[in-house]
Amino acid sequence: MTRDSNLYASKGSLVALMVLALSLLALPVQAAVDIGKVISSSGSFMAKQSDGQTRKLKRRSKIHEGDLLITGANSQAQIRFKDSSLLELKPNTEFKVDEFSFSGKADGSEKSVYSLIKGGMRTITGKIGKKDKSKYKVNTPVASIGIRGTHYGLQLCTSGSCNGDDGLFGGIYEGAIVLGNESGEHPIGADGWNWFYVPAEGGDPQRLDALPAPMAEAEPDPDATAEEGGEAGDDGTADSGLDEDTDLAVDEEVVAVETAAAPTDTTTPTGDVSDPTNDFQSTEQTTGDSTTTGNISPTATAAPKGGWLGIGFNQDHTDYGIEAVGEGLQIDGDTTITLDTVGGVGNVPVFGSIVETDASENDPCDPCTFSSGSATLKDDGGVSTGAPDNASFAANYGRWDDGYAITDNGVPETPLGSFHYLYVASEHLTSDYSEANACVAGLDCDLFTGAHFVGRFVYADGPPPTDHTGASGSVVSDPDFTHIDVDFATQEIVGLQIKVDVGGVTYHGFDSEFVLFEDPVVEQDMSFSNIIADGESIDLIGTIDDGANTYDLVGEIGLTFIGPDAEAMGAGFGMWEDEMDSTMSVAGVGLFKRCEGGVDNCGSVSTTASFAAPGTWMGVAFLNDMGGSVGKVGTAESFITDVDTALVLDTVGPVGNVPLFGAMQDLSDPMSPCDPCVIANGSATLVDTGGISTGTPDFAPFAVNWGRWDGGYIAEQSGIQANTLGSLHYLHVDPSHVSSSTDYSNASACATLDCSGGGAGIARFTYHSGPSPTDHTGATGSVNSDPNITHVDVNFFTQAIVGTQITVDVGSGQYHGLDSTSPVQVLSFSNIIAGGEQIELNGVYTPSAGPTTNLVGQMGVTFLGPDADGAGVSFSMWGDTAPSALGVSGVGVFKRCDTAITSGPGACN
Repeated sequence: MTRDSNLYASKGSLVALMVLALSLLALPVQAAVDIGKVISSSGSFMAKQSDGQTRKLKRRSKIHEGDLLITGANSQAQIRFKDSSLLELKPNTEFKVDEFSFSGKADGSEKSVYSLIKGGMRTITGKIGKKDKSKYKVNTPVASIGIRGTHYGLQLCTSGSCNGDDGLFGGIYEGAIVLGNESGEHPIGADGWNWFYVPAEGGDPQRLDALPAPMAEAEPDPDATAEEGGEAGDDGTADSGLDEDTDLAVDEEVVAVETAAAPTDTTTPTGDVSDPTNDFQSTEQTTGDSTTTGNISPTATAAPKGGWLGIGFNQDHTDYGIEAVGEGLQIDGDTTITLDTVGGVGNVPVFGSIVETDASENDPCDPCTFSSGSATLKDDGGVSTGAPDNASFAANYGRWDDGYAITDNGVPETPLGSFHYLYVASEHLTSDYSEANACVAGLDCDLFTGAHFVGRFVYADGPPPTDHTGASGSVVSDPDFTHIDVDFATQEIVGLQIKVDVGGVTYHGFDSEFVLFEDPVVEQDMSFSNIIADGESIDLIGTIDDGANTYDLVGEIGLTFIGPDAEAMGAGFGMWEDEMDSTMSVAGVGLFKRCEGGVDNCGSVSTTASFAAPGTWMGVAFLNDMGGSVGKVGTAESFITDVDTALVLDTVGPVGNVPLFGAMQDLSDPMSPCDPCVIANGSATLVDTGGISTGTPDFAPFAVNWGRWDGGYIAEQSGIQANTLGSLHYLHVDPSHVSSSTDYSNASACATLDCSGGGAGIARFTYHSGPSPTDHTGATGSVNSDPNITHVDVNFFTQAIVGTQITVDVGSGQYHGLDSTSPVQVLSFSNIIAGGEQIELNGVYTPSAGPTTNLVGQMGVTFLGPDADGAGVSFSMWGDTAPSALGVSGVGVFKRCDTAITSGPGACN
């Protein structure tokens, strides 16, 4: 069972010349460096090397720097580079890898330069360019492409190749690009302009209203003949261009189960499932380790159809390194499992087989098998119906340790460690997991208040997971880091994390937005119909942390619902290093129990906590130390609670509306996606709280509250936990006090307060109050309230922010930031206020003595009150030269001036 990873002369005598030639032959040959790998291909696909030689490419072929990649007339290919970027090449395409350098992290040495010479491409950018956009570039004869982190496509038409106009056609699926040619640089995608065309002769890009026809037409002909594609098979039809071994390889597909000698009795196997007094706790048998000879015993029986088996194991593939498998197998006519009683333990899978020859499968099994062989049965246990906790289902688990066998299409694999299993008979699986059934049986479905019915499942029990060395570990049971969230209203899985510790190494995976190793790139289908009913696995991404270094992770997990009302879930999981020659992995199975009685059992949330109402705004700001060549950086966010953003509020001591936990999923910026982004109070101390009540002070027509969590708070982005510094600052605004788009329209905003500043309808907001900002050391300071150097200026006639400055004094130094003008920002209300985008800042830090330091930063803004009477602001600034050694962050309330902006004395100087 295999998978694609991701994913890296001078003149002289004749004698002298002979000696020179021999010496040159003796020199070591510089091996080509692998920078990527072919995920899939069809038809003719080749690479022309810099030395002029060519290589035929197929699935799993390595890609090298300098390769000119060429697809045929009815061909296409997909490549995964070492920085995790994905590239799809269309038919009749020539694409060159001019430069590629990536050490495994964005440390300043990374760089990728490509050339689209002809044809079409589509790509999702990876780590290169994520922090420094100048590190990524695609050249074409018409224009060059830079990124702001994105998913985009290009089609280059030359000499009438597209049956129409020549030039460059493009489309932005997510994010934005910067297109450059002799007419200048042109940002595309940030303002909703997604499709464009640049004529072959150059000039400004032209806006298109829909997907350009050449991009839609650049697909291979499904009826292409063998002469146009790969080698012909025995039947004369064209194959995929892959060799026989590759075609039959199983990509992350494992399965277990039947031999011709296995009995066909369909009666339910007997034998104790578990100790009925230990539901959701370890229930190891007291008979000691048991062994089987590998031959099916006379007591073995075929598992009845309709059951489910979760499996997880590690293996060492000769070509691709160490990997893991995590699957949920539905026992049907194609998947068969043989059960036996081993040493007094019943319902133990001893053999399995799966036949999967569906043409839609990338890696068919014909068959793939598992056998317990000479392995030792360990850590067996389970759950019995009725007790404890009145469990309404039964399930059993265990692991075969060392000596089991795996085959992939008849070819033996090299298993590592243990084969983990979780077996559930059909009568204990959930047949009706509809909202109507799942949410009426006294189980909580209202994890997020509102129209959705989200249930959280937290880890309860299972055998210890094992890694590639055979070492056993544990699943981290903290619900904040290991959980499955499902929405019974929309019938889909909406969030998943699993964290495992083994031998000082932590594996932390969470659901990926996209299906891994798939061509073309598609989003994961997380619907119950796909994951539960059809048995598809969920692809995982994340990190591996060995205490000294972190590594990218990929993986998979198979799931099912258990019990008459979906009271529990079963899982089989595997995670491994996201490298072409991976060196570490972990696998296991587990039972997840559904939370009851509210969210207090579903994470670090008190029994008095509640979820913030939709439309709540919260400004958040903090610093973290990314170490290495990056150093200290900051975050300033504008959270608006909706279906993708949740905020948990509680009363802490006498202080109300205090945020304890927040989670946001936002994939609009591939440079810095939130999948999800999480903040939590952790072990921090609440300090510096305060707020404004309606009517006071200054008769404010709005109410807000603020504070900061000092030391010990948690911040995590897409599964990667930050090394937080100082305080987590927050500013909370109830939906009733957040200005609506009607409130900050010209008609409303200028009806009661002055907007005529400078004769252009400009209003100024100046700093009013908030918690003390803190720097990277945790030291507190103050926002400088001088309106000349701290303000937000807006134009209600053009509906845009026209100028911002923020000045903060901490210790003996001063941070001063203002809105950046390069690159050009979209500062419209629709982008910043309604869309929640940040304003990018630059500026300078001035110490009392010594040289100054250039700054970068970001600011989040919203309007407050029925007529945009105030503004809520979050901000963060840090050093612009890596590694950054300093930073500051905070939040604040800004009050709108009731007089015009003047040069004389007054609040709005």
